[in-house]
Amino acid sequence: MTFINSVTGPVNASELGLTLIHEHMCVRSESVHAQFPHLYDEKQEVAKAVEQVNRAKKSGVNMICDPTVMEQGRDIRFIEKISRETDTQTACFYPKTTAVQWTGFQKA
Repeated sequence: MTFINSVTGPVNASELGLTLIHEHMCVRSESVHAQFPHLYDEKQEVAKAVEQVNRAKKSGVNMICDPTVMEQGRDIRFIEKISRETDTQTACFYPKTTAVQWTGFQKA
């Protein structure tokens, strides 16, 4: 058996079903959030994300892959909350090829 690690625990790969392979549960500027926290309403963001994931779920989606990087507001606790509230599996990952590799700044 092959398992995929999701934010709520391992999922048997045979149970994945319809999977969205590149979705962002939340994207925000960490600098703006740090300097102007009053501009971010987490309850509103959670409600919006739950609504959108539930809409996808009604279309048959069982698994969502979220590749959000740290500089775009990656928040695993937020993603886990959405997954639990919608009973949907979400895997978080970084793509193997990064901007560092594309620009050649990575040493061999």
